[in-house]
Amino acid sequence: MAASTHLFLWRPPGSSIETFARAGVDAVRRRLDGIALDGATVHATVRSPPRLSLVPFRGAPVALVSLSGSEMALVEARSALAKLPGEIEAWEVDPSTPIARTSHVAATLLTLFRRSPRIEPALFRARWFDEHTPMAIEIHPLIGYVRNVVVRPLLDGSAPWDGIVLEDFAEERDLTTLRLFGRGPKTIANAIRVGRHVRSFLDLGTLENYLVSERRI
Repeated sequence: MAASTHLFLWRPPGSSIETFARAGVDAVRRRLDGIALDGATVHATVRSPPRLSLVPFRGAPVALVSLSGSEMALVEARSALAKLPGEIEAWEVDPSTPIARTSHVAATLLTLFRRSPRIEPALFRARWFDEHTPMAIEIHPLIGYVRNVVVRPLLDGSAPWDGIVLEDFAEERDLTTLRLFGRGPKTIANAIRVGRHVRSFLDLGTLENYLVSERRI
């Protein structure tokens, strides 16, 4: 049987990003110690996002834990991570990698989103995969890109996200400045083009963006 992939989002209580950066990944590592997983990665907030940025980042600490393995191992991991303090959400996802990272990453954009209620799931999938993904690869200076289609929630209280995406950048300013939309005379036109398309398939009122860094465990 093929290994499944589960994502866990941890929102710790009463913690600053700087405090969480020092202790959050270690806490996840301790919880998962001894569990026979095939793969385990954490993307965590490790520094506050810049005050001036094109991306509307959330300023709260979070950690996205990506785990793959047998159903038995994932059930054990889910039980262990559910004991972390604060809020824990979890989903089974169907991941794909339009861009496999091959170089050093300075910054990663974690985006959690829902389908626009104005469109049906099939059109949402087509606009995300067949239109937005090629546009993002064309315009953004991406060096890594992972899409996660949410299959089902795994814990009570988990938000009804439809997609969870990680986009990697070689330099933080490639994400936070106009360089996100390329360089040269088409930059503003690219920004308008992306903005219009995103509104055609996402529920922008529920969108969550975080500046994170990858930490292997």
